[in-house]
Amino acid sequence: MQDINPRGSNYALSYRCIEVILQYCRPDMDMSTLEPSHGFLGYSVLHWPEHANLAQTEFTVSKEIEQFFRNRLGPWKCWLDSHNYLKRGSGGDLGTGLSVIHVAARWGIIPLLSCFQDELKEKDTHGGTPLLTAAQHSQLEAVKFLVEYGASVNALDDDYQNALHLICKNSRDNDCELADFLLKSRVSQYARDKDNMTPFLYAIGNSDPELAQVFLQNGFEVSQRIERQWWPGRATMSIITHSFQDQQVAAPANVDSGLTALHFSALNACTKTTTFLLRPGADPNARSDFGDTPLHLTIRRHLLGRKYEDVWENGEFAIESWGGLITDFESEEAFNIFRYIDKTRIHIVEILLESGTIDVNLANLGGDYPQHVIDFQKNYAWSILRKLIEKGADSSQVNGSHQTCLHLASRAGNLEVVRNLVANGHDILLKDIHGLNPFHYALKYSCLDVLQYMSEARESELSQLWHSLDDHGRSPLHHHVSSVLCYVDAVDFLIQCGCDANKPDAKGNSCLSADPLWVNERQENLAHLIMHHNGADHETLNLLFDLGLDPAARDTDGKTFMHHGAIHGAFTEELVEFLESIGALDLHTRDSIGKTPLDYAEEKAHQKFSDVILSHFAGKWKESFKNLSAVASTLL
Repeated sequence: MQDINPRGSNYALSYRCIEVILQYCRPDMDMSTLEPSHGFLGYSVLHWPEHANLAQTEFTVSKEIEQFFRNRLGPWKCWLDSHNYLKRGSGGDLGTGLSVIHVAARWGIIPLLSCFQDELKEKDTHGGTPLLTAAQHSQLEAVKFLVEYGASVNALDDDYQNALHLICKNSRDNDCELADFLLKSRVSQYARDKDNMTPFLYAIGNSDPELAQVFLQNGFEVSQRIERQWWPGRATMSIITHSFQDQQVAAPANVDSGLTALHFSALNACTKTTTFLLRPGADPNARSDFGDTPLHLTIRRHLLGRKYEDVWENGEFAIESWGGLITDFESEEAFNIFRYIDKTRIHIVEILLESGTIDVNLANLGGDYPQHVIDFQKNYAWSILRKLIEKGADSSQVNGSHQTCLHLASRAGNLEVVRNLVANGHDILLKDIHGLNPFHYALKYSCLDVLQYMSEARESELSQLWHSLDDHGRSPLHHHVSSVLCYVDAVDFLIQCGCDANKPDAKGNSCLSADPLWVNERQENLAHLIMHHNGADHETLNLLFDLGLDPAARDTDGKTFMHHGAIHGAFTEELVEFLESIGALDLHTRDSIGKTPLDYAEEKAHQKFSDVILSHFAGKWKESFKNLSAVASTLL
């Protein structure tokens, strides 16, 4: 029995597949005949390139099948359409109009490349040359062939990615050898694509230290800085009002730049590659244009400045992207994923702190030290803060707003951090540049457990505050009820502590006036003020109206309680139904500047909020506008 020749067998299979395609693929064919149940045709459409690749040098373009490759508007187009039909929805379709040389490059069919080597500069619909296609699919021999026959090694596609970008993004088995070949062929290793990414950064993001090592062995400078560029149509927080040519422009001063690979790995919590970068001497104290070190970025988890839609911003490589796998947020799987994310964030901080040269006492241009950028709403906040303190950070250090960690933790309601800081002597009455202290922030953001702890731990310091007005002319109760997060339990606690509900502030405003018809100096009554809070209690409003308060009463700006509710996003479905039932749902009365409640509701629903806390509650304005809009047409 003769030995089987694998190359010859694969050539025979590829040849037979192409014959079947030539025979049965037609412009008006029934695509259902391509399904596997109909036999060999579907197999031929999908697998002839693989057999041609495996045939290697024995694959030839004979006269019998030459028309398949030469007539791009005939059999070739029919094959592409059939292939795309079978790969529909899988991400494996080839698109329309793909040339023969691109297919040869994709599957590494060297003899076919040789037949079409006069088309080395041809581009696909994404601007990719055959060399870029071969690199993207890790076809080492095809890349070598194309380079030998004059393909441009620094060709770029429409995303300004070269062959090294595509290799490092895809991260396949033989990419180290392929990358080494291209680097030695002088492909640019520092080129930036439209996402402001170099090939090396993609290797870092994919946690591939072996591939990254190839770059270092070929002279890559690990301290190389990335100057982020501003590409047309990629801004997320601005409206472009003039046209650009298709080229990058310098990023505005309010977009963070001057970033290193260590900044990138720390930002995304890539533990393996962060460790890798520190070994050859990446600087853990390198500072971006905004003064952020890698430690700032790994703790804060985002860049400062104007938002820009590139990989530095979109979180594609961030550990938090694992959250996208969650389908049931109440499941054990979700719990395990979030725990893994949190543990990884803690670990990346530990890796950076283990560096012998790290300085934890560096502030960025905004005056924030690493401890100030901790998200104190996270349950791991104290763990990170403790590690920074053990490394030499000063938890009583103020940031650019003259706030300590106690201000920030009090605002976030993190009782664990507050307990530890207060126990270590931190001042709960230290004022920031706004004249607010940690106690004020606990009041403003309704952190009842923090308030209760402070009242016990600093009883003597707070004993006089409950009954008096502060420098803002307000009592603690005034501060709380004026916030957007006012809660009954907190009001009850403050009254029990000694706050007088009838005591006016310096402007004569009462917290909870005993007179239901009371108005302040701006002629705002209790209904106006109740509507400053999300989900205003309709039972309280009903009581006020029963006691004689006029729903049509206006303040000094001509606003009714409806205007106030629209401005503050107070309208739940239940509240709208109640007001409609008593005839008090007036959406069309205009205030002194001619605006109706519905006008304000629509404005707020489309407003952009920069403050993190307000952004979190932005949905209430959208929901309020939605509920009002649903009944607006019936009231005309």
